[in-house]
Amino acid sequence: MERHNIRNCAEAGCDRKPIVRGLCRKHYDNYYRKGLIATKQLAEHKQCRELTETQAAYIAGIVDGEGHVGLCRAKDNHMVSSYSYRPRVVVENTNKDVIDYLYTTTGLGRVHLRVAAAHKNWRDQYIWCVWCVSQTASLLKQIAHFLIIKQEQAKLLLEFAERGGKSYGNAGMPRDLRSYQEAAYEQCK
Repeated sequence: MERHNIRNCAEAGCDRKPIVRGLCRKHYDNYYRKGLIATKQLAEHKQCRELTETQAAYIAGIVDGEGHVGLCRAKDNHMVSSYSYRPRVVVENTNKDVIDYLYTTTGLGRVHLRVAAAHKNWRDQYIWCVWCVSQTASLLKQIAHFLIIKQEQAKLLLEFAERGGKSYGNAGMPRDLRSYQEAAYEQCK
């Protein structure tokens, strides 16, 4: 198998040095302007659009088959030995139309492009991410009962949003809530 030369931009015919995601600055900026990389994020308080039963079932099928429903753990900048947790729904696909459908139908999240620069037979991957507690909860409330494989994770995330999804800032989170979040994270793995 022949590997793509990672010393050159992933765009066909371009011999510039890759700077970001396997692309040179010119091609990365071009993709970004076209909305193929990190399209603008919607406001945190935005809720999922009202979905028809058919739309909710279709989106649940995509999430069940191609997606991830879980908690993300990140190092908390305010506390030296602490983590923050937030729910996320992620779908990755090489078909941009599927990702565009999720983004436009729900009105939530962000869309990213992962450029396939490592291998010539790989295709670019489009990623739809919903990270905000209120956004994931509003989406999962509408699709959870259609989920089959990821229904337990969806229920756990909805409970997380109700019980432990809010931010405490510098005031510090109560210990029992911190323990709940850590246990929920372990269950979602």
